[in-house]
Order: sequence, then structure tokens, then C-alpha cells
Amino acid sequence: MFLQMHVLPTHIRPYLFSPCILNGLGSLFGRPLKTDHATTCGSRPSIARVLVELDVTKYYLDWVWVGHENLGYVQAVIMEEFPSYCSHCKSLGHLKLECCSLNTIPPSKPLTGNEFVLPTTVELVNEKVDLDPLNEAVDVGFRKLC
Repeated sequence: MFLQMHVLPTHIRPYLFSPCILNGLGSLFGRPLKTDHATTCGSRPSIARVLVELDVTKYYLDWVWVGHENLGYVQAVIMEEFPSYCSHCKSLGHLKLECCSLNTIPPSKPLTGNEFVLPTTVELVNEKVDLDPLNEAVDVGFRKLC
């Protein structure tokens, strides 16, 4: 996954485009693999990008402290397209809340006697009901629950 570091103009922070510095920052998150071509040749001076192998089971900060304790600054780090990870089935592409193996219908519990039970048999009954304003009877079918 690529990590982006938006930078001030390069004359203020030119060292951020150094491969040594980028690999050091990338190693805070995982194993740095390479920098993209635009970062290497400096054709996009507003963003430095480094490709890093990440462990998707971990949580990462969205910033790092760059420099000495008193003279440093906070550098924002943006992870491009961090994949969803399900900690239940250990798969990429969905979260635990969306996991199909967790969202199955639970088996029914035995009744304790306090629950309302719907009737299981239904019989169809035809009856004449006065629905017409002219008092003509109309056949209406409805279900009688047993």
C-alpha cells in the first residue's frame, strides 16, 4: 500500500524526498518496498509516496514526528486505499460487522411458556360483508387463524 506524505514546498523540506528518509518513515509502518517514480524524480513536489508492506491486522497512526524532540514537526501520513479486514474470518474485503459467517440466523430457543406463539394452521373462510354504499353485499375472503 502506498503511504502519502503531503509536504510544504520542496525548498523548505527537500530531505523528505530522500530515499533514505522515505524508507525510514515507511519502516515505521511496515516493510518499505519502493518509492513511486514521481517521488524519485521530483516531478510532483507536493506529495512524497512510498510503497510499504503492511500488516492489515494492526492499527496505524495517521501522523509521525519527524526531526529532533524540540526541533521536529508532525508529518501527516495518508494510507491509500487501506483494505477492509474481518477479524472473524481473517479475510480482506469486508469488516466483522459485514461478515457472512457471523450473520446467520441463530437456532431457535426452546419456549419457556411466556412467549406468544403464532398459530400454525390457517383456514380460508368466505363471508358476505357490507362494503358497498348501496348496501349490496360483497364477497370477501379472509383468513381465520386457528
